[in-house]
Amino acid sequence: MRAQYEGPWVAWNIVRTILSTLAVVCLVAAVAARARIRAPRAV
Repeated sequence: MRAQYEGPWVAWNIVRTILSTLAVVCLVAAVAARARIRAPRAV
């Protein structure tokens, strides 16, 4: 029974891991972009 589910389980787990990693990368990029916009500029 385990063999029936293990293949699809592993495949979807990899997809979930990749998408979660991309979400964190997007979050970090958004925070960095916002910090750049809000940073006071030295004149």
